[in-house]
Amino acid sequence: MEAIKLIQDWSKWLVGINTAGIGAIGALTIKGSNFNFHYSVFFALFSVLSFLLSLLSAGSLLLALPGVVQRLDMLRPGQDVFHMGTFEGGGTQLYIFTAVQHISFLLGVLFFAVFIAFEIGGWQIGCLFIAVGGLIYTILAKYFKVRFPSHFAAIASEQDYS
Repeated sequence: MEAIKLIQDWSKWLVGINTAGIGAIGALTIKGSNFNFHYSVFFALFSVLSFLLSLLSAGSLLLALPGVVQRLDMLRPGQDVFHMGTFEGGGTQLYIFTAVQHISFLLGVLFFAVFIAFEIGGWQIGCLFIAVGGLIYTILAKYFKVRFPSHFAAIASEQDYS
């Protein structure tokens, strides 16, 4: 039951952050953003779409949690709560909703940051920001063995992904 509460709390926080991100983009574009670099509008759009996808996934997840709580007694010993299905246990597993929610949120934050970089510093700073982001991911993947898609694949197959 505690795991369900933690998932619920995390999803509610992400809903608030996603909404704030969409509001910030709206405020920046309405208040006279001059779109210093014309491609920055695409990053703003991709950010809003990513945040919206995260919101939809969080909404679906929060809608499914009461049914999951009703079936917690059917959970096998050692089975992860993320593998419980929605809609009487036969629907989409919770890890799908959480994976979509987290990945789209991270993409929304990334696109938002690139949008801001383009707006503040023009195309040079925006491109530099993208390059630094790629370098950071490469370092994480190589030295810390962080590979986001494989983490979610490990959750899907109930393997330890540490």
